[in-house]
Amino acid sequence: MPTFNAWRELGWYQDLTIGEAIAHAASARPDDALVFASSDGGVVRVPLGELHARALGTAGALQARGFTADAHVIVQAPVDARSTELLIALWTIGAVVVPLTATAGADEVAHALRETGATRAVVVPEWRGRDLLGEMRAHGVADVISLTDDLAPAPVRPPERRDASADACVLYTSGSTAAPKGVRHTHETLLVGLAALPTDTTTTTLAAFPAGHVASLIGLLRPLTAGGTTILMDRWSARRAAELIEEYRVNVSAGTPFFLATLLDEAERAGRDISSLQRFLCGAAPVPPALVERAEAAGIVTWRSYGSTEHPAIATSGPDHPPAKRRNTDGMPVPGVELRLVDEAGHDVPAGQEGEIVVRGPKQFVGYQNPDADRTAFLDGGWFRTGDLARLDSDGYLIVTDRVKDIIIRGGENISAREVEEVLLAHPAVQEVAVAAVADPVFGELVGAFVIARDPSAVPTLAELVDHARARGLAPHKLPERLTLVDDFPRTAAGKVRKRELKSPS
Repeated sequence: MPTFNAWRELGWYQDLTIGEAIAHAASARPDDALVFASSDGGVVRVPLGELHARALGTAGALQARGFTADAHVIVQAPVDARSTELLIALWTIGAVVVPLTATAGADEVAHALRETGATRAVVVPEWRGRDLLGEMRAHGVADVISLTDDLAPAPVRPPERRDASADACVLYTSGSTAAPKGVRHTHETLLVGLAALPTDTTTTTLAAFPAGHVASLIGLLRPLTAGGTTILMDRWSARRAAELIEEYRVNVSAGTPFFLATLLDEAERAGRDISSLQRFLCGAAPVPPALVERAEAAGIVTWRSYGSTEHPAIATSGPDHPPAKRRNTDGMPVPGVELRLVDEAGHDVPAGQEGEIVVRGPKQFVGYQNPDADRTAFLDGGWFRTGDLARLDSDGYLIVTDRVKDIIIRGGENISAREVEEVLLAHPAVQEVAVAAVADPVFGELVGAFVIARDPSAVPTLAELVDHARARGLAPHKLPERLTLVDDFPRTAAGKVRKRELKSPS
């Protein structure tokens, strides 16, 4: 796609690989700290210079073991000091990293192995009762390194320099509404805006996204290439997050609505002082306006952001944008991003109308690991079809309305699951809700509401939810017709609801 050359000519890309960018930062800011916090309460503080020096010795050990440039290597491990050291080592020798969540199932791992052809892996030996080391070996991977293995440091042999436009990693989509796809990002697309960031010594950031998620990778690359102080969690725990914010006086964080809501709940329940937290970027799932209002009432300026594994940053607002825009829109296109709304034929829709979001920008992925998927993913000119529906308000702010594949078609009428969810979330007895299509022999699909009750002793009935939705003006054909009460949802590691599993529970 010619657009990558255009962005290169416009100066969006630096001629650096990730390994080189980390080396430059470690040399310039060796004392900047990365603090790795585990859910069990452990904390490891590692200066950037020390971490990089250790990674160089590990890179030499990997080369001695037969790891080579351009080889795909599965990394299934939480964010901690050892896994980060191994990631730096892999990028130093020019390998292509394939990060998977520690919670990825056997089928997902097998799928990634088949698509990438990886024959080597780095894993945490055990995670939440699962023997990941044994599982990886059972897949027939030729060389599996455990995070607990003692790799004798060795001098690293500088490999032939890789082009910065070469693949740096393959990230897998969450699979919340479709089968996971391998998303290829280059050193350039991941480093846009990071390596050139000025060091901010006044900000302490909490990075809470789990490994394997694009937001986690960028959250890790930021302190590795730009310095500053970052607290990195190995997995989400609202209790642990509140403790860390209180202890380290964290003032900036980001996460899904699930993270923010449970953090606020925990701070209230345990009386934690999270008053240092000034800003929270919320995304990766639909963000209820009421949640933004609740966070801001607690003194946390919050705004919605929109992106994807394929294009990590598409639109966002910020602390200086009007409160109504932060609550009710997904922001404006970020610098460098071109955005259009199109109909099913790929033609631009009239102003104010809903259409599918198509974008292109310097952070955009270069294609799927399975090239067959590229045929329907792009329009002419390198425009990526996000599969999301949206409209633009009169000020040019984006309002994401639904996933194209998350629409319920009831008797020929299209119903936005997100629209119904936002109405039902306002019911006082509803803690959380997911709306999905339920098969019906007459209408084809009906509106199904899967609800977590706020109080198990006072669960809402279907009739109550229907009356509530009708009173708020929801059209008759959009009213919920099936109610399923659940204790929790099947979720991705980032907290997004796996609607496929709600529709077809295993």
